[in-house]
Amino acid sequence: MADPVARESLADGNIETTLNWSIAGRECSGTPDVSGRFITDLKVTADASPYRFPWHAIKMLWHGQLTWYGEARRIIDGHYPDGYRIVAVEQAEPHDVVVYPLADDAIEEGTKLWFSLFERLRACEEADSWPGYSQCPVPLHAPSDETTTLIIDGEEIEV
Repeated sequence: MADPVARESLADGNIETTLNWSIAGRECSGTPDVSGRFITDLKVTADASPYRFPWHAIKMLWHGQLTWYGEARRIIDGHYPDGYRIVAVEQAEPHDVVVYPLADDAIEEGTKLWFSLFERLRACEEADSWPGYSQCPVPLHAPSDETTTLIIDGEEIEV
């Protein structure tokens, strides 16, 4: 709360209020951290830096989560929020904070993401079939002789 930008983002709306709505006859719900003019989620992270956190946020599909809440607001209130924000706070002292507004491309991709996952859920429910990642063996290939960089728990490891 010592960061003025984060404080403004976290104080702009209803805090942890569950939204309930319906899409295509299916009941939905979600609880954004803050729902006001913007949809804002607070994320505690090991690294809030601009060169690492955005990759982590996309990997965690948080852009889809935020735009899912935005769709709820459109259905409930008749309009989308003015934008979406992630407030990233580092878990270790000094608890550095960065506010990340979603850019237009992240909003577009996040919307595509939740929509495709929602359609997949509906198809599974209708078919009463819940397939896993693959229904056949998937070959596991060994790395080439070139050096490969793996990222494990945010650390780069050359193998």
